[in-house]
Amino acid sequence: MQIKNTAGVRDVGFLHPTRSCLFQQVTFPSKTKPRSWWHREDPRYNLQSIQPCSQSPSAFPLLPMLTPSKSFPPKFLTPAQFHILLAGLLIGAATAVFPACGNILTDARTFAFSSTQYGSLFVVQTLLAILSSLISPRISRAIGDRLLLKVGLVSSTLAMLMLIESSLISSSDIIRYWAVLLAIAFMGVGIGFTITVANVLSASAWSDRPQRGVAALHTMIGLGLALSPFGVTAGIAISKWWLAPVIVSLFLIWLASKLQVVSGSTHSESDNATFHDSHNIPRAVIMLGVLAFLYGVAEATFSNWCVIYLHDRAEIGIAAAGLALSGFWASVTLGRVAYTAANHQVGKLIALVSLPIMAFSFLLISLIHISWIQILGFIAAGIGCASVYPALLVRATALQTSRRQFVSGLMVATVLAGTGTGTYLTAAIMEHFNLELDEIYRIAALIPAFIFVFGFTGKPNTQD
Repeated sequence: MQIKNTAGVRDVGFLHPTRSCLFQQVTFPSKTKPRSWWHREDPRYNLQSIQPCSQSPSAFPLLPMLTPSKSFPPKFLTPAQFHILLAGLLIGAATAVFPACGNILTDARTFAFSSTQYGSLFVVQTLLAILSSLISPRISRAIGDRLLLKVGLVSSTLAMLMLIESSLISSSDIIRYWAVLLAIAFMGVGIGFTITVANVLSASAWSDRPQRGVAALHTMIGLGLALSPFGVTAGIAISKWWLAPVIVSLFLIWLASKLQVVSGSTHSESDNATFHDSHNIPRAVIMLGVLAFLYGVAEATFSNWCVIYLHDRAEIGIAAAGLALSGFWASVTLGRVAYTAANHQVGKLIALVSLPIMAFSFLLISLIHISWIQILGFIAAGIGCASVYPALLVRATALQTSRRQFVSGLMVATVLAGTGTGTYLTAAIMEHFNLELDEIYRIAALIPAFIFVFGFTGKPNTQD
């Protein structure tokens, strides 16, 4: 069909039952502006879908019957972007289920785990998350990004289902412990595979502004981490703690079944050629991995010790301390939303400002012992933590654009190692060196300063 827009005459093509195309001249007054739906560039209509008319074209002028195209109304997100963000939300929610069920796992009436058994669960999760994130690039080359993402989602689903199933085991506490240990092992594999490949897919889905995609993904992960404890708490209140893992597993199954529409990234010949040479990692990427590790230590010092610090040191109730932790994750989420909406230069500026906020939060919490100020300190810490890791990840992948999958896996592994190390290193320091959390927080204020100097003061050189 063709439309010729002249001053007063327009040729409009109509489909006809007996002829492939019939053109009829429709005349408009020269000074009358045609309606917007006559414009060929109007995206609301598909001008190829004019329906045939049963009447003779010579009987009266034909009026086109236009049908809306599939692109209208315009969508804010493409299917690929929506599925990637939903995967981040669900993997964050699934990850938070296990620590949110801490009271259930240590309760003598349910699982009756000792403190050592409970702590060992997260050691296994961290180790397997690191291992799976490191091997995911090689597996992705063999089976593709989309299938690897499905494997991560299915592994997380099995973790949720096995956690529920383990509560039905009543014959032996040891068997129940090993069942939960196997469940959290699947969760570690799901974390490593899902986050690693989702980092690459998010950068591809937002190809014009990859930092927006990476930040949006980690915003959704943070939102899942913040929302999941509320679901578990609500389930415990009605004596049905298993409702949260059931709901998460159902969404995971649905997403895994719909992932065929996600457009995965392709591995170029240069990627295939250089992947086997992954031991030749540029020094700049190694340094960014070290900084991601240190960031993980700082984040764990805030998030995993928030409730204990506020309850034991500041003598704040458990409910208020839990609210402060939720405020921390909520501010992380909002901060990543701001980083996502910013362009590259503004995003880098946000990351630079976040590091002094992180250092200030460490000092504020440890030096001013006023309850509400310390709660605000943890909320400010979330703002400080929000954009640092996404900025490091974007910077690292920019250095090795032909090996994004490998670099993404490396960065995920290092931040997970930092999170696990920060949690247990804090406990070890308090026990063996007789230091209080206040003193540890003051020392930890040096971490953002180190990241600022070595992570954001230089200009990366892209190496393909």
